[in-house]
Amino acid sequence: MSVLTEKRKPFAKIFVSIIIVMILFYLAPDWVQRKLALNYRTFSFLNSFDFLRLYTMHFVHKKARHLLGNLIPFIVVFPMLYYLAEASDDLITFKRFLFFTLVLLPPVLALVDLPILRAYGFVYGMGFSGIDMAFVGALPYFTGRYLKRKLNFDVSPILLTQSLLLFFTAVIAYIYGMVVVWVALLIGTLSMLVAPVKTAFEEYDKMFGKNARRFKCSVFFFILLSMGVSLPVIWGAFPKQLTESFGLVDVVLHYLGLFSTLYIFPLINEKLS
Repeated sequence: MSVLTEKRKPFAKIFVSIIIVMILFYLAPDWVQRKLALNYRTFSFLNSFDFLRLYTMHFVHKKARHLLGNLIPFIVVFPMLYYLAEASDDLITFKRFLFFTLVLLPPVLALVDLPILRAYGFVYGMGFSGIDMAFVGALPYFTGRYLKRKLNFDVSPILLTQSLLLFFTAVIAYIYGMVVVWVALLIGTLSMLVAPVKTAFEEYDKMFGKNARRFKCSVFFFILLSMGVSLPVIWGAFPKQLTESFGLVDVVLHYLGLFSTLYIFPLINEKLS
């Protein structure tokens, strides 16, 4: 048990540190928040401190509702990803994921945000929601790896993530009333998943006989749990009304965060593996 505790300590420190930093930045004076947020009008690649702001901007929140809306998904999803990785002896993937999400992704999200919101006349950029969406997007991949490694579910985790990328995009299209798009994406999701899942369940029947039902129920449980956690966050991240009390809801940034771990990170990790 002590070995497991030692393994968890670094991840627990990262988890708690991110929460503390977000709260401290929220409690900081307004002038400090302005220094840490990304200023779209004055940003310059010649200013070295602006590169630091590409990271600090993600931890700044001026409104309590904005802070809570970004803290809650992180507090829920981070432990889920960790325990899926730990249970499947896959902590190396979780370490790569944290490096990808907390080191590589933040400046990319900020730089994508820069020309879009500058064009709309906004001054400051802030908030953790893009990184939140990356954590949510990782749930299907870590679920798929757990199912394959621990339950012998013979469906590629990448296939699972890419099909759910289509499904989540269908949900977003549904929110914005794009009927043809969401119907087409839903059909695409089913066409990608039905045959592989059917084949995997037939393998269960061959391997486990009457006990196969227990394995099938476990697979459905973990997939539905992943979707059950992801869907409310996605629904909240893509509202029909894009202006809130804390500013503009940056749906482009949200989708990029989701896409980065539903599509890009799995491909990178499989190459490294």
